[in-house]
Amino acid sequence: MKKFVRYIRDFSIVVAGIAATLYVNNQITNQAEKRDLKLYLNAMMIELEDNIAYINDKSFERESKYADYLKSSEKNKLDYDVIQDFARGSYADVDFVFFRTSTFEMFKSSGTMRLLQNKIIMQKIWDTYFWLNRYEASFEKLTQIKMDEIKKWLDERDRNPGKKIIPLYNFYVSGVYDDYLERNTEIYKELSLLLNQTVTELKKELKQ
Repeated sequence: MKKFVRYIRDFSIVVAGIAATLYVNNQITNQAEKRDLKLYLNAMMIELEDNIAYINDKSFERESKYADYLKSSEKNKLDYDVIQDFARGSYADVDFVFFRTSTFEMFKSSGTMRLLQNKIIMQKIWDTYFWLNRYEASFEKLTQIKMDEIKKWLDERDRNPGKKIIPLYNFYVSGVYDDYLERNTEIYKELSLLLNQTVTELKKELKQ
């Protein structure tokens, strides 16, 4: 009987030791996972803030001034020297848009995503990066419109060497540029709003 009691006691000590070890390991794992989640959320917040700074840096001011100048007078009365002054940052500039999404891609492929219990912020993150991709595709289409116009101008210039040809005149005067500018501006506003909302939600989540 004494041997049995001793056996039970020794067994209980071993079980208690294993349970304590598992508990400690589990606590360490939980803390590590929480730390990893916060690191990912913070990295995504920084990534989205970088995208905000990126789109805020975009400007159509000089290009719009060029369009306004072309519309200000009859075509044959425009000053070609003034037109040449607009070359930098206006008709000669083609803007390709590339948003940063690498942190989110890493977050998706890691097992850390399952730890985010706040489903609202989870959906907000997914929606934001989804629309970043969609908007990037929209900008690509808009950029292609301008590239096509640049190609037409260059082809015309090559066919008529020495002739003073107004760059992209039809693009800026016919209304195509107005639609191009309106769509770009609309996309920037929508995207800026979405990015700022998501960054705000991430900041709240990180404070918890």
